[in-house]
Amino acid sequence: MNKDEEISDSSFDINTFEKTLNGIIDPIELWLIAGDCRDQDVSSSTTALKMVKDSCDMGYIQKPTGVQLASAASCSPQLMSRLWNNGGYKKKEIKESAIFTPQQEQKILENILKIIDETGIVTLQEINEEAEKLAGRFIGYSFSIRFLQRHKDSIGIIATTAREERRVKLKEEDVLIYLQLIIEELKGIPAELIIQGDEV
Repeated sequence: MNKDEEISDSSFDINTFEKTLNGIIDPIELWLIAGDCRDQDVSSSTTALKMVKDSCDMGYIQKPTGVQLASAASCSPQLMSRLWNNGGYKKKEIKESAIFTPQQEQKILENILKIIDETGIVTLQEINEEAEKLAGRFIGYSFSIRFLQRHKDSIGIIATTAREERRVKLKEEDVLIYLQLIIEELKGIPAELIIQGDEV
């Protein structure tokens, strides 16, 4: 297998991999896998194929055909088949069971709810940071998205507009400066003429 891996390393290209699988697997998952490959500077077709296999095992995507995967990774179908069937068939009881137990995931949820109680919001990055603290390793960018989907009833996801998102990024000192500006601008203007002052 080492010989196959060395041969595949020299021909693996992340752009070809991404282009070949575009339209075959879920575009968001493909984007996340390709992003992980770039972030980790993956140059091995076996590593990229393992990432696809992990996503399939967790139920995020349907398995592409062996020919499609071998073509995307620029490796032999034999290497792809060996890699894919290496562990044999294992029934997955719960998604992401290899990463966290239900108790650990509950602990992450409790920490996230605490952050929301303290700040009013939580970001995907904060969710990933909490999970990575518990796991002690990098877990991939898709975890936070899947986590939100699993716990949307507890967390209460809301859709925001671009304007609302800009407001969330304001710091407390920005609000005080803005308030001072409004006070200065409104000096001498009767209260009856001030309409929607928060939109000025």
